[in-house]
Order: sequence, then C-alpha cells, then structure tokens
Amino acid sequence: MVGLVLRRVAWSIVILLLASIVLFIFVRATTDPLSVVRGGLPGDTSTPVQEANRSLIDAEEKRLGLDRPLPVQYGSWLSHFVRGDWGESSVSRRSVGAEIRQRLWNTIQLVVWAILLSLAVAVLVGVICASRPDSKVDHLLSGLSILGLSMPAFWFALMAIEWLVFRPRQMLGLDQPILFSVGLRSATDGVPLDYLRHLALPVLVLSLPLSAGWSRYVRASMACPPA
Repeated sequence: MVGLVLRRVAWSIVILLLASIVLFIFVRATTDPLSVVRGGLPGDTSTPVQEANRSLIDAEEKRLGLDRPLPVQYGSWLSHFVRGDWGESSVSRRSVGAEIRQRLWNTIQLVVWAILLSLAVAVLVGVICASRPDSKVDHLLSGLSILGLSMPAFWFALMAIEWLVFRPRQMLGLDQPILFSVGLRSATDGVPLDYLRHLALPVLVLSLPLSAGWSRYVRASMACPPA
C-alpha cells in the first residue's frame, strides 16, 4: 500500500513538471511580458528617443531574465516557485501571490454558497421525488435534473446573462440591471443587497449541475428499500 502511494506521488510530480514545462513554453511563445513597457514608451522616432527606449527595454529584459536561454529561464522560475516567490504580474505589476489570494477568496465565496444552495435544492427535490415515485411531479423534476446535468455550464451562463441581466434591464428601462454578471461588489456600494445581486448569477450557474446530480442520489437512496 505504501509503495503504491509513493509511486502515485512520484508520477504526479513528473506529470506536474511536464505540464509546467509545456505551459511555460506556451506562455513564452504567445505572451510578451514587455507589452506594457512598450506601450508606455514615447512614440518619437528621433534617434535619441529610440536609443533611450531600447535601453529601457534591454534593462527590463535583463531584470526579468528574458535575455537568458529558455531552459535557464524555466529553471529560475521553478526554483523561485517552489520557494513561494511567484513573481509579479506583467499586467497589474502586483505580486502574483497577492493576485491569487484576492481571487482565491472570491472563488471560495462562490464555492461555499454554491454548495449550500446545491445541498438545499438537492435534498428538497430528492425528497419530493422519492416520496412520490413515478408521479407526474417525479417525472417532471427527474427530467429537469437530467436536463441540468446535460446542459453545458458555459451555455447556461450566457443564457442567464442574456435573460436575467440584459433583457429585464431593457424591458423595464432600468439604469442598472437587477442582477450583475461581473464582480462580487460594486465599487461604491457594499450593502448586503448589492452583494447578493452580484452573487446570484455565478452561484446559480455553479449550483445547477451539482444540485441536479445530488438530487438523483438523494432520490435513489431514499427510494431503495431497506436491506
């Protein structure tokens, strides 16, 4: 048993290393870390300005280690990564660790609320279906559960944004939508109602497949006769 666990851990490390190499090469080939610097340089075409621009770009390349061979860049990145130094974002110029912590907290909020909503809906639907087996209500809710399982989440999200954000705003002539599709809070409004208006759509999209699948488990476990 211990040997099996050690082998699985070893293979996991190898797979993660290979995946990091592929992703590192892909990012280097498709992304310019100096795009923000290049975009902020003056557009004067005179020789002194162009030389100053070139010097600034060369200095930034050296600071980021982009002047070194790709394997050396990867080795440097990996050594810093395992020590907790994940560098800085080329877009926001903030620490990558700080960026991840901020977004991770938002993700945790969405996951917690989605799980709580999914549990409530799944237990309710599962109990109703199990208490009325083969009834019209059972067939209807079971069909909706199967539909929820088979519906692509990205498509449902787009439809929810269209029909729950844009269409009500246009039909009612509102200055702001009833529900928001971006962010978790407004910049100038931190009341609980504003938080719920931002939270509703992403939680709905995340909880749909969970509640649909879990409701089938609840129904099946309650409908089975005791052994």
